[in-house]
Parts: sequence; structure tokens; C-alpha cells
Amino acid sequence: MDVTHAPWETRQDEVLGIEIPSRKRGAGSRIAGRVQVPHPAAPEVPVIAISEDALLPAEFTRTGPVPGLEWLEDESIGWWAEAAAPDHCAARLADYLAAGRGEAKLVVTDRRIAVILPEPVLTAATAPPKEKKGLLGRLFTLPEQIPDDCRWVILWETDSGRLTSHHTAMAGRSFPFARLARLTFADGSILLGRRSFQDTWPTHPA
Repeated sequence: MDVTHAPWETRQDEVLGIEIPSRKRGAGSRIAGRVQVPHPAAPEVPVIAISEDALLPAEFTRTGPVPGLEWLEDESIGWWAEAAAPDHCAARLADYLAAGRGEAKLVVTDRRIAVILPEPVLTAATAPPKEKKGLLGRLFTLPEQIPDDCRWVILWETDSGRLTSHHTAMAGRSFPFARLARLTFADGSILLGRRSFQDTWPTHPA
């Protein structure tokens, strides 16, 4: 498992299987039975501000009658991790997806699982901060526009052998139901993410 800001590039003969962007959405979790909305970002990554029109977590997601399921009705939450311990794979992925504050992307190849971020976002986040406080503490300003062809950098990656299965599920109380990617890892943790038909996804579930 590596924390790195190296450029993201698929290696020779590496096959991309899954690619899901956050689409301005944040992350939530239930780690060791504790619901966290929003999920706390990895401390080694600067907290990044999202745009002013981005969605914020709804109060019912934290306090609703069914903790861990209410997020399905909250469009501000794009990722959900279920794990018995904070060092489990789904929890670690949530750490870095949360750090990206809606700009990060999950990618899975036949060799690696990674959370990646547009380089201009990381560059802006490591610039001298403005004195501004928000829900997540001190915030850093995003660039006004992120080029479509910008380079991506790796926030965190691990071996793809930790992923034991993946499939699509439909869930939620409201129609249309949320279309979810469900990734299960060898340590028993699970990462759920909202996905669309445009996302890169294997033809057959595993």
C-alpha cells in the first residue's frame, strides 16, 4: 500500500477494468460500527474545497433511523465504506476519496486499485491556504477550471489482489433506485459507489 503523488499512467500490458469518478460527491462510512458522514479525509492530503454549489451531507444521513442506509437517499454521498477496522481496504479507499472532495476517481486494473486526483487540484491544495473555515476545517481553493486533458496523480494505491468480487446493485427507497458499484475485499470490507452507464466497468461481474 503506497501513498504517492506520482502521475497515474497505465503500465505496459496493464488492463483497466473499473473507472468511477466522484462527480462532486463526498464519502461516508460505517467503520467498526461507527457511522461517519462525511468520512474523514486522509490526514496527509490537504483538505480541498469543493465548489460553492456542491451538495453537502443531509442531516438525516447522520441521524436517520437506519444508520448506514440513509446515505442512499442523500445525493451528496457518492461513496460508502463498510469495514470492521480503519486499516481495512474499503476504509482506506474512503480516506482518499474523501480527501478528493468530489474530484477524485477510483480506478481498478488487473494489477492495482487506486484513488487518483487531477493534478491541478492537488497543486491548488498545496498552495498557501486562504484563511477560510468550513465544515471540514481549513479549506483550499480549487482551480476555476480543470482541463479535460489534465494529468492525474495517485493519492493512494494497493494491489488489485485485495479485491475479491465486484458487481452492480440497485438500492434505495426512492425511484429511480441508486445504481451502485459494490466492491468486496479480502479483509471483508465493502466499498459502494454510485455509478452510471458511462463508467468503465467489466462486462461480467466477478
